[in-house]
Amino acid sequence: MTQPTTNNDTSFVIGKAQEIARRNLTKETCQKWGYQIGTHNGEPVHIANYKSRNGALVAQKLRFSNKTFSIKGELYGLYGQHLWSSGGRRVVVCEGEIDALSVSQAFGNKWAVVSVPNGAGGAKKYVSQAIDWLESFEKVIFCFDNDDPGRDGAAKCAALLTPGKAHIAELPLKDANDMLVAKRSEELVTALWQAREYRPDGIVSGEDIWQAVIKEDTSEC
Repeated sequence: MTQPTTNNDTSFVIGKAQEIARRNLTKETCQKWGYQIGTHNGEPVHIANYKSRNGALVAQKLRFSNKTFSIKGELYGLYGQHLWSSGGRRVVVCEGEIDALSVSQAFGNKWAVVSVPNGAGGAKKYVSQAIDWLESFEKVIFCFDNDDPGRDGAAKCAALLTPGKAHIAELPLKDANDMLVAKRSEELVTALWQAREYRPDGIVSGEDIWQAVIKEDTSEC
């Protein structure tokens, strides 16, 4: 992922939420997330609006057609965090804004979903900033890209949480938006439901021990 340029300019860009057909994202989803399309310095841009817990606009991440990024304001915490109350059964953490919208849409925009701002490499920093909020959920599912940086980033973030709370989803395609574009939303939902509990090397869960005991007992019959 190309690293965005950052500045403290808070003259935010005004855009409009609309359907993004190429990404298979509906206008309804973009409106909920405040994800907009506008122009900046004469160039078309996608606008991810970052807001505080009380809904105040504090930063914007601008995505240009050449896949470069620029940030206005200062990013802190997780994208979309302001949309969801603390606590609940589960929250999904994605690697990028578009993937967060994709997962949200797959669940009817009713599940708590957020994303890190700058990809898997810098994910740990932003997850740390939101750790208390994430800990308020029973289960935290990391749905990063299906590549080495994504898997590594997901593991580093999962290690920050209370043991047993973090789970890591494995997708059949590269990312959540690829699943949505391929019209495989049901498989995306299934992958999230089946996300595996993160366990550091050498730690075995009680369930695994019990399964091993059953297998051994059966083999001796």
